[in-house]
Amino acid sequence: MVDLETTPGRANQVIKVVMPTYIMAPTEDERFRRKKVCNIISECMTKELDGKEFDESDCKIWSTNIADAVKARIHAECHFPRYKIVVQTFIGQQRLQDIRITSRCLWDNDHDNHSSAVFNSQHIWATCVVFGFYAD
Repeated sequence: MVDLETTPGRANQVIKVVMPTYIMAPTEDERFRRKKVCNIISECMTKELDGKEFDESDCKIWSTNIADAVKARIHAECHFPRYKIVVQTFIGQQRLQDIRITSRCLWDNDHDNHSSAVFNSQHIWATCVVFGFYAD
């Protein structure tokens, strides 16, 4: 046990004790809003990919930039304090092909949610999916 009174520089330190809240559901203001998240995804993908031609070496950078920008904007603009946000971004070359993207996860239908958006240009297609998992 450390005696704060005899430890140099810690005599006036305040220790904050936080008790669990046991909040099992988000309030109406804190719920995951799909439409708002979809708009954020679309804006971030358009900003990063608009006017670019497909380059395999740049796809990893673009994908990471989009995922980071989406996550940062969701945390800044949306009030989802108890949600864990997971962002997946897929980018490919436009060759008129079909693609199916699937995900599996443990899900709570009452509180968890997702949102996605698609970007298409002459040279690039991209899909970004955001999952919001309620956690307390």
